[in-house]
Amino acid sequence: MKLNIHRPFSYRIASTHIDYDFTELRKDKRIVGVSPKNINDTSKYTEKEFVEKYFRILEYYPDLKKLILDAFHVFSSQIHPDKKFALSTSWKAEVVDGENFTYHNHTNCVYSAVLYHDTYDENSAVLSLENPIKIGSDLCCKDEEIAHLRPYTGGLYIFPSQIWHSTSTQKGGVPRYSLACNFVLTDPIYNFDSSLDLSWLSS
Repeated sequence: MKLNIHRPFSYRIASTHIDYDFTELRKDKRIVGVSPKNINDTSKYTEKEFVEKYFRILEYYPDLKKLILDAFHVFSSQIHPDKKFALSTSWKAEVVDGENFTYHNHTNCVYSAVLYHDTYDENSAVLSLENPIKIGSDLCCKDEEIAHLRPYTGGLYIFPSQIWHSTSTQKGGVPRYSLACNFVLTDPIYNFDSSLDLSWLSS
């Protein structure tokens, strides 16, 4: 008997390498961390000022932003050839020794990405993506419940924003740095009661 195995509900995750001189980005001190002692002081800024300073990092690195957008457009053109996207927020993230990012996802966006712009080794915290369609049973294939993505210099990973993700614990006595960003859809969506056209919001 021949049995065919199908995987109809796949999620697309892309990876590539960004060739760029990260020297200045590595020096940038606008960093968001895990624990309260590492989270930047919001009391000095309005909410808008804080976001524009710490969560729009790529606006200060237009050449790098273009490289990331170019990579994302290669990805999106294969999945959504008739849709346009823009990069919204971007920020430097720090995981210090002994800490980790717990499971979370990103809202108000469609796709997210992480760029590894520093140097890494076997102690560097790994990005883990939780399978969004796991059935929560011991019958589920354990090796498919979580995808582990290892950091390397210049590595860029793109994934759907609703996927819950985390990092393992950082080890080795030094912090691990990365740059995360989100992408939003700019084209209208016409889907009955769930339709959205951004031009409606400006009127």
